[in-house]
Amino acid sequence: MVQTVVEFIKTASSVLPEFDGKPENLHSFLDALDILDQIKDEHELLAITMIKTKLKGTARNFISNENTIGQIKTKLKNAIKGESVEVLTAKLLNVQQRNKTANQYTAEIEKITRSLEGAYISDGLNPDLATRYSTQAAVKAMCKNSSNNNVKMIMQAGTFTTMNDAISKFTNSCTEITGSSNTILNVRQQSQYRNNFRGGYRSNNYGNYQNRRFRPQPRYSNNSRSYSNNNNNRRGSQAQNVNRSYNQTRNVRSCTQTENQEAPLQN
Repeated sequence: MVQTVVEFIKTASSVLPEFDGKPENLHSFLDALDILDQIKDEHELLAITMIKTKLKGTARNFISNENTIGQIKTKLKNAIKGESVEVLTAKLLNVQQRNKTANQYTAEIEKITRSLEGAYISDGLNPDLATRYSTQAAVKAMCKNSSNNNVKMIMQAGTFTTMNDAISKFTNSCTEITGSSNTILNVRQQSQYRNNFRGGYRSNNYGNYQNRRFRPQPRYSNNSRSYSNNNNNRRGSQAQNVNRSYNQTRNVRSCTQTENQEAPLQN
């Protein structure tokens, strides 16, 4: 049964999403065009007008004189190309969890994985293989860059066919280990460890400083002691020599005085 114009407009409006020209949203829009192409009947010109109203931003500039839905699909495929599989895979492997929660990290991973899946499809891979390969790349990235070693081992031991399965396993593992998918236990532990280490280091250093400060230290080394002993011996010898000379002088003077006293007076 052929739809009226009003009925077709209602159907097309419910089928067609808006398209902003981003490569990751292209395939969904092309799928909607396939549906519209099947139900258009005699309303293809109206369908083209409806399609143009759904194009936003740069995507609208790509479509001008196309007269069929097939021509619009071809033009969008050729004009809108995302990043290559190699570039997206490298981006995926470079996403570090660090101080991100499990939810934040998996959201970032999922976004790049969807783009990677689209890149695989653009290269001619069927959707099932594209999903499998992009999911494998995402799991590899999570195993490499998770902040928790236990989560890494859990992800390495698992087998995942879809991205939803991988995200669910990752989030649940973080929740079981840390208590919450929004908790960053590993980073807090590292911070606490650094603070404890610094506090202990400073305390030990202060104690060592105090010990060095108040511990009695010898004033002289062995060489200094030998030098001091030799010097004292030398000074003692000199003092003894002076005393001998002084005593000898006194004895001489005493003898001289005695002789003078005992000598007779001469007239």
